[in-house]
Amino acid sequence: MKNLIPLVKFLSDKDIDTLLNYSKTAKWKEHYSTKTGVKTPLEFTPVTQEVLDILEDSPIDNLKKNKNIKMMLSRLQPDSIQDWHTDGKQNKRSSVVIHPLTKNYAPLYTRNNMSDGPVILNTLEEHKIVNNDNLRINFQICYDEDIEEVKSKWIGYQKSMM
Repeated sequence: MKNLIPLVKFLSDKDIDTLLNYSKTAKWKEHYSTKTGVKTPLEFTPVTQEVLDILEDSPIDNLKKNKNIKMMLSRLQPDSIQDWHTDGKQNKRSSVVIHPLTKNYAPLYTRNNMSDGPVILNTLEEHKIVNNDNLRINFQICYDEDIEEVKSKWIGYQKSMM
């Protein structure tokens, strides 16, 4: 099974600015490993319905009212490392669509791939981030479905593989 599927950019520059502006005033929550309970360098904040309603037409338009799909921002401070891990099943996300928001975005690594652009990630497979000297923020759409099911919902946005 694939663990990382590259996507094309699907957020407009205006939507990216809207989400980055929201990130400056949002209440961020520290993340703790669901396996060890140890604090990780990751932080998360949900994207409010009010902010989602501001976003322009995009593939997330059909998802805005779906209460089963959680949308959030993730943040990683400069020069920090989120080491190899899998996401806990209690998070109700087996797959996640990720869209970078910040410039000089450090890549996401899986055991056999990497990407510094929009992707669909199988969160049950190991992945890590070695951040550079920039704040790293992304937009996430969480699915409690396997990567192949999520892939079928993002057909028109998948990067063609050469």
